[in-house]
Amino acid sequence: MQSPTDEFKLFTLFANLPKELQGLIWEHTVDWEFYVLPRPPIAELAVCRHAREVLLRIYRPCFQPPLYKMTEDIHFSSGSRPGGRWLEIRGMGKRFPRSPYANYTTDVFHLPFHMMYKIQFGEPLQKFLCQEAIEYIQRVVIWDGSWAPWLHGYRRRGLAGKPDRKLVLMQFSALKTLYFANEPSVKVNIPPPLEEESSSERNASSFPLAPGDEVLAREKLALRSSYAEGKILIPDDNVKFNDLRFKMDLPRQWIDRQSTAFPDWSPPDLQMAKIIPDPRG
Repeated sequence: MQSPTDEFKLFTLFANLPKELQGLIWEHTVDWEFYVLPRPPIAELAVCRHAREVLLRIYRPCFQPPLYKMTEDIHFSSGSRPGGRWLEIRGMGKRFPRSPYANYTTDVFHLPFHMMYKIQFGEPLQKFLCQEAIEYIQRVVIWDGSWAPWLHGYRRRGLAGKPDRKLVLMQFSALKTLYFANEPSVKVNIPPPLEEESSSERNASSFPLAPGDEVLAREKLALRSSYAEGKILIPDDNVKFNDLRFKMDLPRQWIDRQSTAFPDWSPPDLQMAKIIPDPRG
């Protein structure tokens, strides 16, 4: 039985409001955080036809089907130290379901290296993104490793005639901001194998992880299940990059060269940023 207080919390006349007012209310449900795409499902799009019509003016098609190809984006690494070892999970952690829509004004498209690499060798950007998204996405984030010097080794392997993989950035005609961030990660300590527990000394080195290590398998499963899926971007000038050689110099030089070679191109602003779990879950 509802209390009088609960009755006052319910509003049952929404359907009687003018359509214009309903539309304004639906627009107020839009979340203007800097989500890193692809974002979680947008529940309001499934409420009713009118809500969907209103909100699809803001949430626009972004990814080409099938989006399932982007469901997993994590990898594990591990190592050891005297008396123990560690396990780390890295990546965006995308799972089912993910929304094919985006808010071009605020959402940030994560441009992974594997996509840049495929486009370098002839696959069109339209294979991954809708043409509308290519024309209207305003924010892109890439990991600092995308400009790391060691990646240039591909050209020394006889691939000098191929186009620069970073030229894909110039296909985003409305791009205003290019962010650089470290890949999200969580690192935890895990118990050593049973045969190691009694040993008080161990050289800190790479730890060969046996397929039958049940502790490792259990810790991987626990870490994977707790890894935050929803992530947002926060501009931050104090980001410490993994590669100490990277100080924005390489991307600035690249953008300067493209601006000279393509005077009609509008170069984006460069910003450092960090990726954090969405605090609302």
